[in-house]
Amino acid sequence: MNYWLCAVSLLTFAVTLAPSAQMSERPADVSASLPDSQRENFRNALGSMVDLEVSGDWASVYDRFYDNEQGLTKEAFVKQRHHLQVLGFVPISATYIPPSELWWIKGCAEFSPPMLRHKDGIVSAIQAKLIDGKWRFSAPSAIAPDDEGRVLSCPAGLEVRRYVTLPAHSQASVPPVLLWDKGSYASWVPNQIEIQDLEANLSRISELKIRGYESTSLRIENPEKYFRQYVGVKHNGKRRIYINAFLDDSPPSDWRSHLYVVIDGDMGYWHGFYDPDTKSFSDLTINARA
Repeated sequence: MNYWLCAVSLLTFAVTLAPSAQMSERPADVSASLPDSQRENFRNALGSMVDLEVSGDWASVYDRFYDNEQGLTKEAFVKQRHHLQVLGFVPISATYIPPSELWWIKGCAEFSPPMLRHKDGIVSAIQAKLIDGKWRFSAPSAIAPDDEGRVLSCPAGLEVRRYVTLPAHSQASVPPVLLWDKGSYASWVPNQIEIQDLEANLSRISELKIRGYESTSLRIENPEKYFRQYVGVKHNGKRRIYINAFLDDSPPSDWRSHLYVVIDGDMGYWHGFYDPDTKSFSDLTINARA
């Protein structure tokens, strides 16, 4: 019997019957529960799988990470995923389940279409297993109610991540917002460690002067509240991560797979470059005023 399918069915049934609650647990490095030799491998695999999920590249999810306990063909898997896309997943904890040798990864998730209208996402879970030296994951994430059958909202202050790494082919060049820069073009895909370092240093954006407004006190406040798209580019002949950020209440449905370009909008849209080698930001700009 496929207990995972049963679990999804039971959890979905619980969703329709149970009231919601707030989860008090805070996120940590979930890989700390794993053996030392597998921690980095696990972090990279989980991060890459989530990136592929949110970008809608389900064929690659199937090829690289899907455990396929259901025995689905790739065509059937991709068709199934169109009905429930993971928009974001922030891991909170990892629990080992013997003798199946599975890891139960609990986290904060957002789905499309939304399974419940929880403002900050819902607590869900995926299963992970090391098979022939490679991490494989279940899909899609299942809702994980508590012992009383209640659907849990994500911990206070923890939001499903507002960023995505776009594939190089999503944009041939840096958009026309940066007319002064003719030499930037998409050419590589940042890895999970580089994106994690960028995110860890994101608050430094608020310290930068904005191009064209150097003589003013104008700054980007709370850059983490913007939706952010990351693209690996060659900028002035060097590797950089291009940041495309916007503060829309509701981003376009395809923002996790296609570069979102808006010409005006002032402080609601900012752009810049991140150097993964020096871990520094540069060339901060904002959109023109309408």
